Amino acid sequence: MIAKIKLYIERKLNHREQVVVYTAAGAILLLVMIQLIIAPIAAKRTRMRQGIQSKLTTLGEIKKLSQEYAALKQTSDSSSQRIADREKEFTLFSFLDKLSGTVGVKDKINYMKPSTSNIANSSLKKSSVEMELRNISIEQLTNFLHGIETSGKMVSVKRLSITKKDKQDTALVVVLQAETFES
Repeated sequence: MIAKIKLYIERKLNHREQVVVYTAAGAILLLVMIQLIIAPIAAKRTRMRQGIQSKLTTLGEIKKLSQEYAALKQTSDSSSQRIADREKEFTLFSFLDKLSGTVGVKDKINYMKPSTSNIANSSLKKSSVEMELRNISIEQLTNFLHGIETSGKMVSVKRLSITKKDKQDTALVVVLQAETFES
């Protein structure tokens, strides 16, 4: 069929018309190749590059989350080990009572209210003690708080309220809540 068209063009058209027809046919063929072959390949390549970039971004996020998880796991394991290493009869109430005697503020305790609560999906319980200290100096308070935070018993101060008894007096009224986890 193409041969018949070629033969027809050569017989009926002069040389200049043949060049125009062949050029137009070449241009049409080139446009068809671009539209049907080259453009889809280029679009697919662009989509693949974007997909690869998206997957690399996701991989980076996964690596970051993995590192965060490993750090949290290590902290959790360390904390669990420190809780397990405490003496078996450890209670927050008795710890605070002994510490207040050691620091010299036992006679300043107005009240101590212990409480415990279970933690969902865990074998641990959260134990807390709210206590009020009256007529305590800033030095005594500092020593007591230092004793709590540096004890190595995984005890922390959750809440602290400090008020002066009188405007001229240096004695303080302190309400604090200490907490820890117990197995």
